[in-house]
Amino acid sequence: MRLRPIERGRLLVSKRPSRRLGRADGPPLGIAGGSVLTAVGALLPWYIANLREVFQAQSASGLSSGTAPKIAFAFAIIVAICGGALVADARGLMPLDRGLTSALAAVCLVGAGLVAALVCYRLVATPPELNSRRYGLFLSAAGSIVALVSAIRHILRR
Repeated sequence: MRLRPIERGRLLVSKRPSRRLGRADGPPLGIAGGSVLTAVGALLPWYIANLREVFQAQSASGLSSGTAPKIAFAFAIIVAICGGALVADARGLMPLDRGLTSALAAVCLVGAGLVAALVCYRLVATPPELNSRRYGLFLSAAGSIVALVSAIRHILRR
């Protein structure tokens, strides 16, 4: 794959995509991975009123348990797409302008923060005796916190 040379000072440097994962890939990969984990967790049960098997008519997935999981799912997908664009930029597969990467990082930070707030509110707002089978909510909470911390780390490193 040939990319256009980038001018740095007076030298023309050919920027080739990196094949290895490096330190620059860490936060964007955490953003994308945590957001995908949050979206997958939103499809799993967030609460089960009558403890049934998963994916039966009596079990309730996160998307059917109210508007907060739907909003969290939508923002998790948006943050995952932005995180994927940041990963492609960090690996050199899709070079982006510095202003655009800053905007994508800000979208990731705000979106991951909103998702983490919604998921953690839902975790705290329900009675603790129903916590035994809400693994979708716990998976979403873990993924949203990973995405939020990675977004903060990505912005602080820039």
